[in-house]
Amino acid sequence: MRRPVNGAEPLPSTPVGRHYIGLMTRLFPQPGARRVVGALAIVAAVLASACTQELGPTDRIETIVPGDRRVAVISPAFEAGRSRHVRFTGDWQQEEYAYFEGGGGRTEIIYAAVTRTPFVLNYQLVIRDAVGHWSFNRGKAMEWGETGRAGALAEPIFFHRYRLTGEGRDCFGFSAEWDYPSDDPQHRPGRVLFGYSCAPRGDRLSDERIADWVDSIRVNDPAERKPLSRQDPAQRAAALDLARGTDGSSAGNPRFPFLFAERYNDTQGNGNFN
Repeated sequence: MRRPVNGAEPLPSTPVGRHYIGLMTRLFPQPGARRVVGALAIVAAVLASACTQELGPTDRIETIVPGDRRVAVISPAFEAGRSRHVRFTGDWQQEEYAYFEGGGGRTEIIYAAVTRTPFVLNYQLVIRDAVGHWSFNRGKAMEWGETGRAGALAEPIFFHRYRLTGEGRDCFGFSAEWDYPSDDPQHRPGRVLFGYSCAPRGDRLSDERIADWVDSIRVNDPAERKPLSRQDPAQRAAALDLARGTDGSSAGNPRFPFLFAERYNDTQGNGNFN
């Protein structure tokens, strides 16, 4: 793995951030001045990044029918339950939001993948922070527990236990990243998956149950990349409301789509499209 999923990572870790750190060190050798100017540089870099990650006119956000879904949880608990899937498709990345409910339990997942080179996913979320983005968890008292790893994907799935103390529910957040281009100097992934799962109220989640659940996750290759055309605004807005939880439900993630994709130059300095 590129880094411990639950570990702290020095910031900023983007090329822009590292450029500013080096520049500020040369121009402002005194640590105090460097801290002030460096903080301003980080803010500027973050704002610049945000401005470049807006949805484009041909980006598509649509609900997905069962036969075209890229994320599944093969679990008896969800067989008789309900699920919903929303996919974002851009010029060089796809993200799928998936919600599963059944037997009193629930799971929400986001699976992101690049669809062309030279792009990678600049994925910086740690599990504990990512869990708080989900509408179901926001504003609730949490008691954090142990971390671990399990899984049947190309790389291990890391998990972090937590308990919603006000509801008496055992939960865990999880994250995995894989498919690293060999020529990306920063060794970032081409695919990531993250989310959370909560057991029914009063149920206890053993390590075995978490491992069994993690092993039940299935993901498929991104949908075939096709020429994008403008989408009906009402259709896109309805799908976006469903994925973000702004349709009045307790599910969703207000930050969807996360738009992690970032172009890179390989170790030879090339950045040609493919």
